[in-house]
Amino acid sequence: IYEDLVSSPAEIVSQLCTFLHVDYRADIIDDLGAVDTLGDVTMRAHHASVLKPISDSNIGKGRRQLTSCQKNSLRTLIDGYLELYGYASCLS
Repeated sequence: IYEDLVSSPAEIVSQLCTFLHVDYRADIIDDLGAVDTLGDVTMRAHHASVLKPISDSNIGKGRRQLTSCQKNSLRTLIDGYLELYGYASCLS
């Protein structure tokens, strides 16, 4: 889950490496050495976060940007799924 990854990146990446049978190294969390091989990352403003340390500051960002009307419209469509996966209602 995204929230777990950005809140505890070392723990989650370690678990992922174990699952993939890949050796875990603590430096892979902050390794930006491959950024140049990712195409347009350095050329596009919407990719700017790729060059920053992992942070949990964007958790809930999309929800905060929704208007009350948008939240109300989404509620009937996705509240059941939100509850199923442990998230708060759209109206929260």
